Amino acid sequence: MVTATFEAFSQPDLEFLQAAEATTDLDVVIRGEPVGDEDVILVEHRDIDGEWLRRMPALRCVVAVESGRALLPYSQIRARGVEVRIVPNLSGLGVAEHAFALLLALKKQVTRGDAAVRQNRWRPEVVEPLFTDQRAHTFNWAGLDNLGWLWRETLGIIGFGRIGQAIAKRARAFDMEVCYFDRHPVAAAVERHLGVQYLPLDDLLTRSDAVTLHLPFSVESEHLIGQRELSLMKPTALLINTARGRVVDEEALISALQSRKIAGAGLDVFVYEPIQSDNPLIGLDNVILTPHVAGIFSPVARERQILALLQEALNCQES
Repeated sequence: MVTATFEAFSQPDLEFLQAAEATTDLDVVIRGEPVGDEDVILVEHRDIDGEWLRRMPALRCVVAVESGRALLPYSQIRARGVEVRIVPNLSGLGVAEHAFALLLALKKQVTRGDAAVRQNRWRPEVVEPLFTDQRAHTFNWAGLDNLGWLWRETLGIIGFGRIGQAIAKRARAFDMEVCYFDRHPVAAAVERHLGVQYLPLDDLLTRSDAVTLHLPFSVESEHLIGQRELSLMKPTALLINTARGRVVDEEALISALQSRKIAGAGLDVFVYEPIQSDNPLIGLDNVILTPHVAGIFSPVARERQILALLQEALNCQES
């Protein structure tokens, strides 16, 4: 079996493919042009056209990396009975994980707790360190308040595409109730599978203990969350934004956080990036800020996915 790739791969990618050949039964050949014996090809940026297809009579499967820019003649590929397998763009999973990291950090007061430990802050009644064992310990010696759980709370997801649905799966693992708003509600079967309920935007904002944003920025979505929408949220509610900064009216959010009209926010995106040094968000103690990193690419996850699909394609041809 031959896995031929027609790419100008980076050095890390070359090393990964070479290592895969050494540790699996993949026969990896890096080529600039087809020679005719290719049965599985991996493409990311190199376009494949009808002429190339004709030069690969043994081709049985194309594995395409979705995050790449390759153009493929899908109708011609499928007309020949060639299978297409897509390596999904996994950055959306990173966004889902990061949104939950922000939500958990706010609920568990992670940054305040870290600061208290580093600054050696104790409750007044804690007079000296205690040598600990299973029974002897000093619980919450820093006196943190407003610590919470996600269990049985309601998460509202605004934008229910791939990332929003990934969020829903993770929320259900925490035994959260999940509702969502999107311009185009998903099919009832998808709702049942994910255990979610569609709600109009205002109802979602009113009901949710935490709201997380996962929709693209557009003229329609600019300031979707403004003063009116924030006023609908519970005073104990949290807002998570890993979408785009301008989906939220930042001035209205700052006011709501300063006046404690909502309990807190976890923000990875801002109106101006990098955030301006005089932005009031920086001085608020009920906000966690990260520098637009939620969607950072994971090479390890990508490599695992590519290997899995290549192996599946080859095994399928052998069976």
